[in-house]
Amino acid sequence: MTKWEFLLDFFHLVVQNNERKSLDTNHPRNNFPRLDTGGGYGNLDFYSFVNGPLIWIAFLVFAVGLLTRLAFFFSAIARGPGGEKLGWGHYLIIVGRSFLPFHRAALKTPVYAGLRYVFHLCLFAVPIWLSGHIVLWSESRLEWDWSALPDAWADGMTVLVVVLALFFLMRRVVFPSVRSSSTV
Repeated sequence: MTKWEFLLDFFHLVVQNNERKSLDTNHPRNNFPRLDTGGGYGNLDFYSFVNGPLIWIAFLVFAVGLLTRLAFFFSAIARGPGGEKLGWGHYLIIVGRSFLPFHRAALKTPVYAGLRYVFHLCLFAVPIWLSGHIVLWSESRLEWDWSALPDAWADGMTVLVVVLALFFLMRRVVFPSVRSSSTV
């Protein structure tokens, strides 16, 4: 079987198994392609592979990457602008300026700064506290569960994110000063 035939078979099985209720591999709708993993796992179906070792590899890569980025960020802060060593007070000031809206840009354009904070708050809050996502986490092998946002709030916050994203895009397209300072 070539890799293209395997992929076509796999996507056909994914579409066919979209409404799957049971993880019983003998069930005709749950006939996933089998992966020979060698080692102690024996034959592992694709769903079990993704839900088992692959999810832990993904979390490990995420954690290592996040810790590396934080280490580089704090080492850049420690060096300071001229390369001199700075104290813990400097760390706190930089982190405070990063997360609190009381900086020079917020004083120059307070409405725009407020919209940026609302956009990012909604952008991160909705995927984390959406009830459908929480159900997926609770049904997964990790079995994590937490309180959800009301669905009406999540819908409103999603619409707000889309509207603000369009506003930011149009602002970048319309105003030459914003367009010239853009990195994209």
